[in-house]
Amino acid sequence: MSETKKPTFLILNEFSDLSVLLNHNTEEVISTKITDAKIEQKYLSKIDFNKTVFSNVSFVNCDLSSCSFVECLIEHSSFLNCNLSDTFINKSYIDNSKIVGCDFSDNMTKNTTYLETSLQYSNFFNTTLDNIKLDNCDLSSSDFNEAKIKNLVLDKCIFDRCKLFKTSFKNVDFSGSRIDGISLSRDLQELRGATISNYQAGQLIKIFGISAV
Repeated sequence: MSETKKPTFLILNEFSDLSVLLNHNTEEVISTKITDAKIEQKYLSKIDFNKTVFSNVSFVNCDLSSCSFVECLIEHSSFLNCNLSDTFINKSYIDNSKIVGCDFSDNMTKNTTYLETSLQYSNFFNTTLDNIKLDNCDLSSSDFNEAKIKNLVLDKCIFDRCKLFKTSFKNVDFSGSRIDGISLSRDLQELRGATISNYQAGQLIKIFGISAV
């Protein structure tokens, strides 16, 4: 994987109140920095965010379905119980943020890094993750059923109690991460070709009632 670095670009506009944009039925936000804003229960679907910085921004119960985030920086921000289904995320960097209880179903994310970010209790059903790095992220109790995974790099992440049914994690190294209580098929097909530690293998043996001699 070619790691995505924190993007730098020219900022042409800066807002602390998104209503300036929303009141004009904006379809594209480009080269803009949004800071110290709290947005609750808003319909924000189908907006293209390009080269946009979100700093200390909070979205709560918002509909962001079918939005795109390209070359964006999201830092110290939160998305709580938001609809992010059918979104497109590319060449972006998410740092020290909280994305909890969100719906990412049918999302496509490419060439993106998540650093020290919480992604707990989220739905990644039928999501495509391509060339992604998750560094010190907590994804516990999230649903990755029927996701498509390619070039996923993990560093000290938490996947406790995640549902991984019908998703291939081939070539993914879980050995430096936590996978306690994950849900898998009886034949463990999801982990074929993945790397796990001896301790993790021992825990899986216990969960599935396999006897080792």
